[in-house]
Amino acid sequence: MKSPVEQSTDDLRQSEHAFLTTPSGDELIDADLRYLRELPWSESSIGPISTWSRELLVLINLAMLSPQPQLFLLGPDSIIIYNTAYGRLLYDHHPLYLGRPIGMNEALISNAPAISRIVDRATTRAKPANENHVTFFFKNEDRLQETFLSATMVKLPDPLQGYHATTYDTTATAVQLRRKQSFKAIIDSCASANNMTNFWDAMLQGVSNEDGDMSFALLYRAEVHTEYAAEADCQRHVIDGQNFTLHRKVGSEESAQPQQISLLSNEPYIRCMREAIRTGTPVLLSVKNGTLPKDWCKEARQRCYGDDALEAVIIPSIDAYGSEVHALLVMGISPRRPYDEDYSNWIHSVHQFFANSVMTIKLAEARAFDDNVKRVAAARAEQILAQQREAELQAFSLKEALEAKRQQENFIDVTSHEIRNPLGAVILSADSISVSLSQIQELVKQSVSAKLAIDPNSLTRLLEDITESVETITSCSLHQKRITDDILSLSKLDSNLIEICPSSIKLGSFMDNIVETFRVETGRANIAFGAKQDASIKFHDVDWIQADSGRIMQVMTNLLSNAIKFTATVDGAKSITVRVGASETKDVPIFNDLIMTKPLIEPNEKTDLAQGDIYLWFEVSDTGCGMSATERSKMFQRFSQASPKTYNKYGGSGLGLFISQKLVNLQGGNIGFNSETDQGTTFAFSICALRDKAPDVLTTRSTILPFKRASASDSLSMLLVEDNHVNQVVLAKQLRRAGYTVFTADNGQEAFDFLKSSRHWKGHGKSSDLPRVDFICMDIEMPIIDGMTCTKMIRKAQQDGDITNHIPIIAVTANARSEQLQAAIDVGMDDGISKPFRVDDLEKIIEKVVV
Repeated sequence: MKSPVEQSTDDLRQSEHAFLTTPSGDELIDADLRYLRELPWSESSIGPISTWSRELLVLINLAMLSPQPQLFLLGPDSIIIYNTAYGRLLYDHHPLYLGRPIGMNEALISNAPAISRIVDRATTRAKPANENHVTFFFKNEDRLQETFLSATMVKLPDPLQGYHATTYDTTATAVQLRRKQSFKAIIDSCASANNMTNFWDAMLQGVSNEDGDMSFALLYRAEVHTEYAAEADCQRHVIDGQNFTLHRKVGSEESAQPQQISLLSNEPYIRCMREAIRTGTPVLLSVKNGTLPKDWCKEARQRCYGDDALEAVIIPSIDAYGSEVHALLVMGISPRRPYDEDYSNWIHSVHQFFANSVMTIKLAEARAFDDNVKRVAAARAEQILAQQREAELQAFSLKEALEAKRQQENFIDVTSHEIRNPLGAVILSADSISVSLSQIQELVKQSVSAKLAIDPNSLTRLLEDITESVETITSCSLHQKRITDDILSLSKLDSNLIEICPSSIKLGSFMDNIVETFRVETGRANIAFGAKQDASIKFHDVDWIQADSGRIMQVMTNLLSNAIKFTATVDGAKSITVRVGASETKDVPIFNDLIMTKPLIEPNEKTDLAQGDIYLWFEVSDTGCGMSATERSKMFQRFSQASPKTYNKYGGSGLGLFISQKLVNLQGGNIGFNSETDQGTTFAFSICALRDKAPDVLTTRSTILPFKRASASDSLSMLLVEDNHVNQVVLAKQLRRAGYTVFTADNGQEAFDFLKSSRHWKGHGKSSDLPRVDFICMDIEMPIIDGMTCTKMIRKAQQDGDITNHIPIIAVTANARSEQLQAAIDVGMDDGISKPFRVDDLEKIIEKVVV
């Protein structure tokens, strides 16, 4: 018979492969997992799946569920395993490339130097292992498509043999930058053109200088004859709008094109030319519909990537308001780029420049004829200046885009580092726990065989090692959660999805909660920590308020986390103090000595707080290392920290203060700070609030006495409904240790069937032989019947009298949006909690709903 330790180890090993067969809830991921497990791994260099290490399986499981493209290079021949998100980037090559050595994947090894560089850097760690905007060509519906990828890579820790890379599709950014440069090249080339002939040459020269998105160009100019204008005593040019001559081309030297064309012809491409002139807009030619001549396709063979063109656009020299066409510019579309909305918008920008420039030159040549033309020419001259300013603005925008790209890449590097570092510690700690358990198992075996007591010193040492590893895993997981929460908060703020939800708060209790939340963390760092109320609280008679305690706590958490981080490392006495005060005006006195920020966004006018009658201010002061003038100038910038050494020494994503500023602004307040090197730092912020009265004792949840379990006989009995087997087993074990009686169900149907067999179903009476359910923990997303539907069924049965009493239901969801929690409450659930959570957090919810 196996010991409990041996049985636990066997159960763990059986569950290591569960993710390969357990439905993920995503059909595409499930299909890729099925393809992955059905590959002939026994014939590969890394062997069958059953021989893969637990650590590798955990990493592959996390990667397959991630929405971020990720891949692994495993074994001596670098076998590729990638997730569904990465498969989307491969288009037609997916899933063929999955499970094959990289050397067999032609589309990837076409850029072998970049792959070799990043692998070498990940191996030696001499430089950051990343590559940016690497060009690949993947078949999409049997047509090669240009794709730009950026990636960061780490070498897997021993004994795992291989590498892990996170990939980012940067095609949109790279193509946008290239098109801005191409447009700028055209503008610069045409800057000095002062007549039509010079402008035609300059336009084609600008196209010739850049070829990423212009595979060829043909410029057909209208034929012109001259006549004498007596009123101006000069020759005047008269445009023939039916016949055009090839001025010049940019493309293959081997391909010949017609020198003259007539718009009276009925060729498909001629009809398109007439349409472009009629509408004053670019018109698309395509091989598919027969409008692009085959000889024109060959013009692209010496540009772009040497492929024949498949599409082109006709760009007329007039816009929708023009009347006389001077030229038609035929511009080839890159054969390896789709002609999508972004491409079309860029072509329209080129067209606008082309038409405006022709009109400007035309008006300049007509100034000698009459005063009216002169006035129009002046307007066009102003337009030229506007275009020049626009060109300068575009150049500045290009610089800004490059800086934003640099900041984003730096943020990606920092965030990847902040997530992967704790991941390495988690893996090592898990290994340590496994080794310690094996050693305990060995001690038990030796004790049984020798019939001697277990050495208490050895057992204590091993248990201390396990405890330390568990604390490390918990700390690293919380750190990763904070990074993820920051990124999600930033995304919601950028999308205007953050809502301010006021609730009734007792200010004194809220401050006590802040102290209790950070008491342990400050105690570990030997920091004296306390909170106090300013005299203005009593003066303005502030006790209960209406405010969003969650958003205030989020800002306080960011400020206090920074204060602890920068105070813990200093020598001498260390302290952090939190103060709260009140003011009836927005310009609170405490801001007088601080460096204030400019509001980034307006407060949410849809909340009751928009008409608040009191401003609360919060101050966090520490005796930490402080900041220099240079470091102070970088405060509250997105993705920014005080200096590079700040990140190297303290870590962090550089988002906390930026998010805090926006949250404070949303609540109608402002935030500022002051700091000097070695003299500590003070942050203060204000929010708009409403005075409130103490809630009715008989109607508020806060007055419900905390429930207690005096003994095991008084323990609560619960039904845990969770479709993820691993989560279900782990949570059930934790809850049983906490004294709960736990029944489990894999989906809503099983949960409802279980209630039918319980003492709560009509006709069963209160027999002690039947299970009792004091409350239900209900997952939202489940197969067969989901949590929402199951809750509706339970409440309907309760309403019909089939269920004899109200059973509280707590929603458990991985979606942190407040809208989903509200939707759960609307269908009949009593409260909810978001994953990930700890049992202590869940028990606080249980205390609220179970009376």
